[in-house]
Amino acid sequence: MRPRIKYAQNGDVNIAYSVMGTGPVDLVMVPGWVSNIGLHDDHPTVARFFNELASFARVIQFDKRGTGLSDRPTAYATLEERVADLLAVLDAVGSVKVALFGWSEGGSMSILFAAMHPELTHCLITFGAFAKRLRSNKCPWAPTLEERDVDIKDFVRSWSSPRIEDYAASVASDAAAVDWFTRYLQGSASPAAAHQIHHTNTHINVCDVLPTIHVPTMIMHRTGDPDSTVEEGRWIADQIPGAGFRELPGEDHVPYFGDIDRVVSEVKAFVQTATDTSSSNRVLSTIVFVDIVQSTALASRLGDREWRQKWERFVELSQKHIAETGGRLVKHTGDGFLALYAGPANAVKSGLAFLALVEETELSIRTGIHTGEIEIIGEDIGGVGVHITARVMDAADTGEVVVSSTVKDITAGAGLNLEDIGERELKGVPGTWRLFRAL
Repeated sequence: MRPRIKYAQNGDVNIAYSVMGTGPVDLVMVPGWVSNIGLHDDHPTVARFFNELASFARVIQFDKRGTGLSDRPTAYATLEERVADLLAVLDAVGSVKVALFGWSEGGSMSILFAAMHPELTHCLITFGAFAKRLRSNKCPWAPTLEERDVDIKDFVRSWSSPRIEDYAASVASDAAAVDWFTRYLQGSASPAAAHQIHHTNTHINVCDVLPTIHVPTMIMHRTGDPDSTVEEGRWIADQIPGAGFRELPGEDHVPYFGDIDRVVSEVKAFVQTATDTSSSNRVLSTIVFVDIVQSTALASRLGDREWRQKWERFVELSQKHIAETGGRLVKHTGDGFLALYAGPANAVKSGLAFLALVEETELSIRTGIHTGEIEIIGEDIGGVGVHITARVMDAADTGEVVVSSTVKDITAGAGLNLEDIGERELKGVPGTWRLFRAL
């Protein structure tokens, strides 16, 4: 029996989802770049894969915004928005703790979700995942930008007859599988949408997120995966504290073709033996530091009373804005304040909004923003992420919002205008950090 398609709302966007099985663990299937959950039952092998998972878990499937049966806004979603969409689905199904199973680009999204919401994550499983789509010294296995552009153009040009061998080589000569796969991709996105999604995914980079994951994690990869190399899978596992690595034989990039019995067996064993770590007080968040520039000199010129009135007015305006945009004011820092946001795009937009708000008070500010690991200490926060953010702020001039490269990496596709201002040494922080000015 086909699972019923339902919809969860995140703002004005409807996210299609389905639920099957009644097991004791909620297993969320986070798909690759495109999907259409209404077509999974149209191929017997794919249907059996999901049915086998549903034999021991309550399986939650969904189509990310812009794909499949979900709404397709003009702008493609960022990882941050996709995480928020999944939260809406979990709320709709009444799930309070989930095992995440993300493949391909869904692995990148699952990595971010697990780091941002360890309290909701029972365990993390990735399959054929990538952390970064463009080659660098850290990721020499990834394609260059030029190679990626050529691949995207070729793939979209062949949308009438997509290359199944790039995703499921084991069934490339199976006419029924090729027919299903073609209908599946075409039912998941239009050619223009496919091009936009591929382009946005090119700039995904969750490398800096990996060490901040503190939930049980298993990284699975097939030896001959033509899309994401097994070397990257091993590297991802090495970066996540305590993560296990499972190398499986085969060349299929997607988990629902090839030796699906082995995949299901590995998932079942890991989900049923993973130890809950929800007591961890470490979480990935976006930290915003705002500082009044030359506050002492300004107070001396204006006098204590006028200075305090202007400062309190700015705080009042900022608090209202933070509350309206989903942030949290953590504390005042004498001549500024520290705020938290779940995701970096809203944080950057708020940093720019603070510049407009402060104009009303005749004060001047500078702002630093970083996405990193923090430690929750009651109502306060601490940890190296807070220290790094303070140093990023120190690099900002009057009237500037400066962000770390981690913020830029996670906000790919958000439409932010971030100007590269080069690499800097941050006092007390190892190495050099590439910083960007938000415009």
